[in-house]
Amino acid sequence: MPRLPAAAYATILSLLCIAVLNSVLANYFTNTKEELRYFKRKDVSNTIAAAGNTVTTNANVMAVVEIGTAPADVNSIRHADHDNKNDDNPSSDSSAQAEKSGSTDALVYHTDGAGVNTNATDTELRNISKPFCQPHQLFPGKWVKQELPQPPYQAFPKKNCPSTVPWIDYEWIPTDNSCEFGPWFGNQQLFCDVMKDAVILLVGDSLTWEHYSSLIESNGVFSSPNLQMRSLYNHRTIIQAVCQNKTTHVAFRRDDSLKGLGQYIQETFPVVLIVNRGAHYVNDEILLPEIRQSFQEVNQWQAQCKQLGLKCHFFWRTTFPGHPDCSNFTEPVNDLAAMEAWIDTIRPEVKGTPFNWHFFKHQNELVLKELENSGIEDYHVIDSYHLNILRPDRHAKPNNNQDCLHSCSPGKMDVYNQFLLHFLRRERTLEDVETLTAATNYPWNRSENVRLTSAGILDLIWDR
Repeated sequence: MPRLPAAAYATILSLLCIAVLNSVLANYFTNTKEELRYFKRKDVSNTIAAAGNTVTTNANVMAVVEIGTAPADVNSIRHADHDNKNDDNPSSDSSAQAEKSGSTDALVYHTDGAGVNTNATDTELRNISKPFCQPHQLFPGKWVKQELPQPPYQAFPKKNCPSTVPWIDYEWIPTDNSCEFGPWFGNQQLFCDVMKDAVILLVGDSLTWEHYSSLIESNGVFSSPNLQMRSLYNHRTIIQAVCQNKTTHVAFRRDDSLKGLGQYIQETFPVVLIVNRGAHYVNDEILLPEIRQSFQEVNQWQAQCKQLGLKCHFFWRTTFPGHPDCSNFTEPVNDLAAMEAWIDTIRPEVKGTPFNWHFFKHQNELVLKELENSGIEDYHVIDSYHLNILRPDRHAKPNNNQDCLHSCSPGKMDVYNQFLLHFLRRERTLEDVETLTAATNYPWNRSENVRLTSAGILDLIWDR
């Protein structure tokens, strides 16, 4: 076979390079156009929780159908509760929280969404008919089906995720119904009241990004997967303002191992810190020293909060596995033992996999024990392991089981915000809010550091 001249090879190589470059640019501009179409469909200056627009209040639920049965035993992972000693008596929760805060003005919320009632008394604490659920009362529970007129918020579109109406969703219902566990949707104004002038920082991997996106999108603010990539590859913290007054900021930093946690805390100095290492398995010998370092940095942050007279809140989110063969599932499976057995089928000796999902339960237990011994005085656990392991459905790419870890939104991650708001309502007082407004000086200009324009997403330079 005759050989081609060297010049011909050079020409072929050039054509191939041009083709690859065109493909990359086409994909980029397609994503950018999709973001712009999504952005133009929304008025980001208003929250979707405005009166008449929120569709997930109890009055708007068209049908509720129970799915499966509650698991009999979920004690394999401890649920840390570092509140005051009166927690053993749920009926004393209201008075104990008010006494603990040292404030005579507790946060009480109008049922019409008008915001903080500054004339509240301790006996009217937080306008609830039952005491707030303690952490141990939130599990066991089950996912219960809801049929809604439309999705509760507009999320960045994902190709394989449902978009039909009426909208089928699932709500987490604790088995213990003797206490209050209020919904997230319809209560966004409460979040804005209790987090006025605050920074909420979420640090972790792509699963923490799902939580971040849920939090800002359900408050009517634009999100895009490209922002996560911007955080990862540009090594920067993404900050976006939420709520109508735009003085509440939610920040995200992509860091799978949390090695820069101390830096991110000092950069934004949050009053709420939500942390998780994500689904990136390392062995115990690597995990534990890194976790101890992370918890030491949390301790230092809490000490700074005390020096400033600020009430700060730390949340550790447990790690959850994906679901093998998730395309076989179309609804929750409210059976913990059955789903843990299903995860166990992907052990390397049974079915080769690089993900090590079957180790996550064990490592959650290790991390929670480290947390208990860390000296961190005030923390809560968002137990996404027990929430998500019962949800083999609604994964982002179930076709051919391409992605059985990430999930569609709106969806499972929305319940994290429900847990977040629940604990904040229990613990924050009007005095905490007013102290934060008066005490915090940030080294940045209290505005978002990303902006969507006709050219795509632009980084903004902070005024320092």
